[in-house]
Amino acid sequence: MNRRISKSAWHKGLRAAAQTSLVALLLLLVPSLAAASPLAQAADSWWADYFPNRTLSGAPALSRFDEEISFDWGEGRPGSDLPTDDFSARWTRESWFDDGTYRFTASSDDGLRVWVGEELIIDAWYDQQAGWTARDIYISQGIHTVRVEYYEHGGGAEVQVAWKRLHGEAGWLAEYYANKNLEGKPALVRTDPAINFAWEWDAPDPAVPYDKFSVRWTRTLSFPPGSYRFHATADDGVRLWLDDQLLVDAWYRQGLPNDHWGDLVLDDRPHQVKVEYFEDSGGAHAYVWWERLDSFADWKGEYYDNLNMHWPPVMTRDDAEINFDWGTAPPVEWMPDDNFSIRWQGEMTFVPGFYRIAVRADDGVRVWLDETRLMIDKWEEMNNELHYVDGTYLSGTHSFKVEYFEKNGHARIQFWVVPTPWKAEYFANPDLSGEPELVRLHEALDFDWGYGTPFPELPADNFSIRWTTQQSFEANRYTFTVTSDDGVRLYVDGELVLDNWQATHGSTSAARYLSAGEHTVVLEYFEQTGAALVRLNWRGQRYPEVTLNLASPTIS
Repeated sequence: MNRRISKSAWHKGLRAAAQTSLVALLLLLVPSLAAASPLAQAADSWWADYFPNRTLSGAPALSRFDEEISFDWGEGRPGSDLPTDDFSARWTRESWFDDGTYRFTASSDDGLRVWVGEELIIDAWYDQQAGWTARDIYISQGIHTVRVEYYEHGGGAEVQVAWKRLHGEAGWLAEYYANKNLEGKPALVRTDPAINFAWEWDAPDPAVPYDKFSVRWTRTLSFPPGSYRFHATADDGVRLWLDDQLLVDAWYRQGLPNDHWGDLVLDDRPHQVKVEYFEDSGGAHAYVWWERLDSFADWKGEYYDNLNMHWPPVMTRDDAEINFDWGTAPPVEWMPDDNFSIRWQGEMTFVPGFYRIAVRADDGVRVWLDETRLMIDKWEEMNNELHYVDGTYLSGTHSFKVEYFEKNGHARIQFWVVPTPWKAEYFANPDLSGEPELVRLHEALDFDWGYGTPFPELPADNFSIRWTTQQSFEANRYTFTVTSDDGVRLYVDGELVLDNWQATHGSTSAARYLSAGEHTVVLEYFEQTGAALVRLNWRGQRYPEVTLNLASPTIS
């Protein structure tokens, strides 16, 4: 028998079926949603698969989230589904890394491997006692997969893996071995600030013998683009790599002196430097440094990760000027933010004249002129202090050396040289006798002190001043004009050209022809009583050129 269903009944049944299906679908999704919630909670955790064998093979006997890889099971096991010996584990994690150098540290009993992305950074897949190893690696900004694999053979079972971004405390990751072949587990792992060692007949550490030991140093560094020469000096063997390129290979017994080197052109990306060294017997020495082969356009800056510019520098670069305020940060990310030092060397060319050499620093600073003249010596902790030397006559090209150290806190330094044409010697008497009471530099000779005194060290009356300048003149006839109250004398190249040495008020002029080049101008002045003022200026007078026709006259 056929039954006819109305349209309204059909829609009603359809809605009911849809509601029933929705409820069923929700019931199916609830377990899935419940199972998914730990994923959100374990975003920063490790996904761990544990295997009942040493080869990570087959299906895992136990899978779970581990908050960190830091386990000491002793003679036990990670779970009841695993044996106490001959088990293995694999941990994986997606982690965010800021751009920079990271130090991975690990300890295991027994085998261990660590990957970042596809790069195997720690490979210790063998039976071993627990002991720390480390590796520095540069990681670009972004999310990277970290994978750790581990196996336990027999005895105690433990594993630890961690990392940190190096910022301000970076040095050379040093692994010292109690044999001369870099074999087995390091006897000592530490950070060395520089490869600059003269152990002689001593051991680097009580954990290492004084003979027949070896060391591997690694470090990630950034270099300003350019050509570099890497040096290694050792007693005994030494090898040096940069980005897996072998630059120095002197892996044999040798004594000092020696210098092995290799050249390379570098870009500005981070580079991995690795140095290996062995000591056989006798004295033990190891030195590694590098220099930039390109010429320096401005200031050659040698940066040290120690307070006293202990050779070699960790970075050499071209600095456009010595004007830095690093705050509490280091000069570059991988250097320490305290206890560093810098040496700058450069040349400057000067128009003849007197100059102020000035530096402001936090902390210590020294300044040399032409290698031998120590102009400023403030090698001590300071809080952004200004120090300068006035009255230095400079002409042509001169070299400067500036040394600086930062102890702690704020790090900043500024160095400059500015012209101060007039060197002024102030005397507390009216006749320029004895030693000057003070010496100053002035940009111009134009003063009106009224009834006062130029400086508190001088009286308001009966004082005298001598100004000196060395300047370049074009060939011309110059008129020198002095306005004063009271007496003045003017010398040009030692010749008295204007003499009005008496109590007076007004202006006096004198003219002289000067050849092209440098000339010394000296003005002497005394103030007797009343108002005190003095001004000096000069101007040149150009003459029209006259052309003489010396050809023979035409005879018609």
